[in-house]
Amino acid sequence: MHFLGGISVSITYFLILKYLQKENYLKINSLMRIIFVIALVSLTAVFWEFLEFSATYITGLNLQGNLNDTMQDLFFGIFGGLLAAIVLEN
Repeated sequence: MHFLGGISVSITYFLILKYLQKENYLKINSLMRIIFVIALVSLTAVFWEFLEFSATYITGLNLQGNLNDTMQDLFFGIFGGLLAAIVLEN
């Protein structure tokens, strides 16, 4: 789930950045675009984990799991985002 989420978020951010470049609002090279997309995907993954934590805290349901689960979620989200950014850039 988090792997596919990372891919979809990466595609969205990548397309937004390409549009901004096309409209001359932004001027970055390919490497910086990949780094920027990964940074945005990482931020989104962290916010998603905050949301899971908040939902677990408020509802009392076990939505987040343990620390290993959280680290795996972050890793797979970021890895999916990295993979999509590299594929889209080439």
